[in-house]
Amino acid sequence: MPVAAVCCEPSCRPRGERFAAELALPLIIGRENVGGREWAAGDYILEVAEDGVGLRSAGLKSVLVRCDFVAGGLAHRRRFGGGHGQAIARAIGIR
Repeated sequence: MPVAAVCCEPSCRPRGERFAAELALPLIIGRENVGGREWAAGDYILEVAEDGVGLRSAGLKSVLVRCDFVAGGLAHRRRFGGGHGQAIARAIGIR
């Protein structure tokens, strides 16, 4: 579970505030303010940016994980069906 929400750009602050409030997380403004804090092993941050929301390890050299359910192959699957009963299909709302 994430331990903080990070708002990467000033334009995404309202969305970052909503995520932080909904998930009861502290909000950190600016990715550069993540470093220098004490994080426990296994801590994750929810990163809110203009182009989406992702999850990353709180460590300095970590990779952002983001899944886009409204574009590409997943959008095609959602629009035209297929994969009923599979976990990914249920995750994007196919019944």
